[in-house]
Amino acid sequence: ASRLEWRRRASGAGLAEAVTRASEAAQAALARPREGTILTVMRVWASAFRSAAGREGSDLLEAFRSSLESAREALARTPDQLRELARAGVVDAGAQGFVYFLEGMLHFAEGRLAGSVIGDGHATALVHASVEEAPQEIGLRFCTECMIEGEGLDVAGVRDAVSALGDSLVVAGSPRRIRVHVH
Repeated sequence: ASRLEWRRRASGAGLAEAVTRASEAAQAALARPREGTILTVMRVWASAFRSAAGREGSDLLEAFRSSLESAREALARTPDQLRELARAGVVDAGAQGFVYFLEGMLHFAEGRLAGSVIGDGHATALVHASVEEAPQEIGLRFCTECMIEGEGLDVAGVRDAVSALGDSLVVAGSPRRIRVHVH
């Protein structure tokens, strides 16, 4: 949103820049980002959208459609990137949610929101799924969340300052507002 702040309309190039920066900010927000998650699908989609929207005479809706296909393909590859997903025979749930979000945006842009948006054409169809307990130690069960507001805030500095407080950390925001999630 910060890349499009104060604009009533965005060009394809402006929107592509915004989604690229959003993907980078999401990656930077996590203390230990991993491939095969929503972050991977976001990055692939943003890159594909930027390429498609940056072509001479590109149609924004068509750029969105083609980049959505790239996101679906990246989603289908998530089990190849994370052993836990491959063992369970599933794709990353956050990445699947992101693809659903993109599909909803496309349905809205095409005027197709009436009725169900869940149907044919999704990246995956699970025939069998199982749930196993993940073999990991969770040292801290409870989370703390807060928002810091001010001027000239340093996201990386806040991340460094709170990193020792938990075993899972997300710090994201801007120089005016930072969200912190730690457990």
